[in-house]
Amino acid sequence: MFFRVFNLSSAAAMMDWTQQYEADQRGQLEILMSMATNSNLMMKELQIPHVQSEALYAVRYAMEKQTDKDMRQLIGSMETTNIAGILSEGR
Repeated sequence: MFFRVFNLSSAAAMMDWTQQYEADQRGQLEILMSMATNSNLMMKELQIPHVQSEALYAVRYAMEKQTDKDMRQLIGSMETTNIAGILSEGR
């Protein structure tokens, strides 16, 4: 009854969801950072047009919405990888 009166059951569910989201975001960041250190793997992935679009949208979103140090570091890595790929293709 106490949980229903103060709507704590949904607050607990919200905390679980938030924690899961943050854990997933950290995992995705680790994967992206490991891919960014290997530009050959990154460039192979970026040959697929929809992956290119998705990567650009992710960078744009991160630049507009994220301000923490890790995201700035990720954006820098993604930009460096993108520039290296453009230079290697001779565009």
